[in-house]
Amino acid sequence: MTAEQPRTKRRWVWVAAASSVLVLGVAATLYFSLRETTMTVSGTIALTDGVTEYTEVGDCMGHEGYDDIGPGAQVTITGNTGTVLAAGQLGAGRQDGDAYSCLFDFDVADVPTGHGPYQVEVSHRGTIAFTEDQATGIALTLG
Repeated sequence: MTAEQPRTKRRWVWVAAASSVLVLGVAATLYFSLRETTMTVSGTIALTDGVTEYTEVGDCMGHEGYDDIGPGAQVTITGNTGTVLAAGQLGAGRQDGDAYSCLFDFDVADVPTGHGPYQVEVSHRGTIAFTEDQATGIALTLG
């Protein structure tokens, strides 16, 4: 074995190690850049007509044509192709201040980003468009 052979062998070991690090770096970059990110869409819907009487604790829900609006009513988020991306539901209804209206909160988690403009629909009441920038604090009114 000549003195040159161990040096050449070490050089190939360093080249292999550096190549492995480079491949792992590229793979990690691709993984994190191609991985889909999500957001939570949140807001309220105020029912201003067809509200039931309030209970002592202030709960309320819809009736007289608005029976579908209440705790557990489905909230769907669709993307720019009309595909349903995620679904959630309305929370408990509560009196909206002194007004004779019922306010419901909703949070729809795991909505994929990059599919806007989006649309939100509560029950079967029609869609309202929004952008990613508007995804928190959506305020809807029905009635």
